[in-house]
Amino acid sequence: MTKNQRIETMLLIQHVKKEMQELGYKESSIAVYLPCWNQFLTYQQERDHLFFSCTMATQFLKDIYGIYLDQIPDGYNKIRLRSIQLLCEYHTHRLILVRQQSSKLSVLTTESQNLLNEFKVYQQLHHFISNSSLKSYTRYLTPFFRFLENQLVTVDTLTPGHIFEYTKTYLSFSASTVYNSSGSLRVFLRFLFHQKYVSEDLSLHVLTASYSRQSKLPSTFSQSELTQLLASIDTQTAIGKRDYAIILIASRLGLRSGDIRLLTFSSLNWRENCIEITMEKTKKELVLPLTAEIGEALIDYIKFGRPKSACKEIFLTSYGPYTVLSPSAMSGIVKKQCRKVGIDSSINDHTKSKSLHSLRSTLATTLLENNVSLPIIADILGHSDTRTTELYLKKDIEGLRQCALNVPGIFQIRKEAF
Repeated sequence: MTKNQRIETMLLIQHVKKEMQELGYKESSIAVYLPCWNQFLTYQQERDHLFFSCTMATQFLKDIYGIYLDQIPDGYNKIRLRSIQLLCEYHTHRLILVRQQSSKLSVLTTESQNLLNEFKVYQQLHHFISNSSLKSYTRYLTPFFRFLENQLVTVDTLTPGHIFEYTKTYLSFSASTVYNSSGSLRVFLRFLFHQKYVSEDLSLHVLTASYSRQSKLPSTFSQSELTQLLASIDTQTAIGKRDYAIILIASRLGLRSGDIRLLTFSSLNWRENCIEITMEKTKKELVLPLTAEIGEALIDYIKFGRPKSACKEIFLTSYGPYTVLSPSAMSGIVKKQCRKVGIDSSINDHTKSKSLHSLRSTLATTLLENNVSLPIIADILGHSDTRTTELYLKKDIEGLRQCALNVPGIFQIRKEAF
């Protein structure tokens, strides 16, 4: 089968299923798309169509499910949209671009992997990019590398036409995917130009995608919930001693989860009673007070709860081999205690789910409510710009009330209007 070849839909579905199997998709994952494919076949048969057409497939989504490509679907409609996108993707490019990479689904050639690694090292050294951003680059650039490999295109033969063809593969995805895919591609192409892999700055040919979303309010704990959370931890156990120290540091100092996770013994300055770190996210140095309360919790864990290990990090797993806690383990600590005391930690339409980061948000909100200025809060949280800290203003209801303006009476409005 060649690109854009006239092909019966039934045969195209078989090709797509085979490609997904070769990419390592589980049969159960492939089966999720079958109902929509079968419904599309019925839709075509009722209209006496045998051959696949992306135009008809798009119309099918509108007619049967009310799905429009310029909107972000929810629930099962996401799967239906992806079902049709898979068919269009393979029909147009003879390629399935995996969005959620696993190690099995994202295998690149050695040459591609080496270039991707070189790019990430460059970003880390020259732009101090965080590990989470590097993972994001991997996620959004891996489909681009697979596209080049499939088209038998090397970096030195890249043209604006190739860039245009690739961008068409993700235009039907959600606004956030289009935005992140375009942004990552633009940064990578700029890197190729600066490192003289290409003679032309191809980043200028990447579409400009705008994306904005209404940010959800940061989730916080009330003071009673925070007291309840800390009191619920069994500090007689090794895990309890560890979790208590972690939650205490997050709630009293507002440290990010990643900075607590990577906290080392050398970060603790007992002589000056302070904690000195270089923040993982921003690479900025931060000095915070090592209070008696936090110091006692750390000593209790280090002396009576921490496994014997040569690891430089303070907080370790409770089972061997003893290693630093994973990000998911850190996020699970607060959720576990929330379940224990009956605090709702779920996400909703307006507020993010409660997590370890919620303790940081709680500290920021509490400081605001106590009339601490934004610059001081920004320093405590390690923000380089107070505009980041301004997000917490939305949670300061009393402060917002003081900013409210009196609304003139209806008769006054009518008088002025005439």
